[in-house]
Amino acid sequence: MVLSLARVADFLKRLTLKPALAVLGVVLALAAAEAGLRVAHISYPPPAAFIRYDRDLGWSHKPGAVSEWRYEGFSKVQINSAGLRDREHALAKPPGAFRVAVLGDSMTEALQVPQQSNSKATSARSWSAGCSTALAWTAARRKSSISA
Repeated sequence: MVLSLARVADFLKRLTLKPALAVLGVVLALAAAEAGLRVAHISYPPPAAFIRYDRDLGWSHKPGAVSEWRYEGFSKVQINSAGLRDREHALAKPPGAFRVAVLGDSMTEALQVPQQSNSKATSARSWSAGCSTALAWTAARRKSSISA
C-alpha cells in the first residue's frame, strides 16, 4: 500500500482540526464568561489596590488608598492617612472627646458594605485593621499610645 502525499495531508488536517476546534470553543467560552462577569460588575479587587506587605502584621492597608470592593457585596473602600478604613481623624484626641477602638477580623472590617452602613459606623466612629484580633491589637499599639 502506497501512501500518497495528499492522503497524508488530509489525515493530518482531520487529526488537528478537532483539537483546534475544542481549544477554540474553550477560549470562546472563557471570553463569554469574562464578559458576563464584567457586565455584572463581579470581580476580585486587586489586593495591591489597598493592601501592602507589613513586616509585623503580614499585611496592612495602604494609607490614602481608594478602591472598590466587589467580592461578597459592593462598596467603595477608602483608607485614611493612618492606614485605617475610616474618615480622617486628628491623631491628638480633642478635649472632651471619647474614642472607641474596635479590634477584630474581616467581619469587623466589613469591606462588603459601605462605610456608613457597617456596625461600627452606626454605633460609634472607630476603626478596624481587618485581621485577627491579636494582629489588630498589635497594629493599634503601633499606631497609637495604647498600652497593655
